[in-house]
Amino acid sequence: MTPLGRDRVVRVNVFDPHGRNRKRRPAIVISTAEEIDATGEVVIVCVSRQYDLAPPEVQVQLPHDPRGTCRSGLREPSWAVATWVTTVQVGDVEEILGSISAAKTNTILEIIAGLDTT
Repeated sequence: MTPLGRDRVVRVNVFDPHGRNRKRRPAIVISTAEEIDATGEVVIVCVSRQYDLAPPEVQVQLPHDPRGTCRSGLREPSWAVATWVTTVQVGDVEEILGSISAAKTNTILEIIAGLDTT
């Protein structure tokens, strides 16, 4: 099994951004392997297939391939939504689908860092 850590694309059972509609969704791990080992928790950015549900400036398009040959493991057009960050337990991660580039993860982290949290 591929180690769980930053840049991994996983499938996890989480609520939507409004705290409703719990279902299996893809997500991008932004915790490092060391942080996960130390806490048993995984910080993720959830992924949506619906581009129009969040402002474009808080989304990062992810690589995908309908045949499943893409490194991310995603088969449909998908976007990481930087305003949809949550923490789950390691045991809540159901599957590792693949990974994205460190550059793509860094873009997501830069958007998160620039969000006004006040």
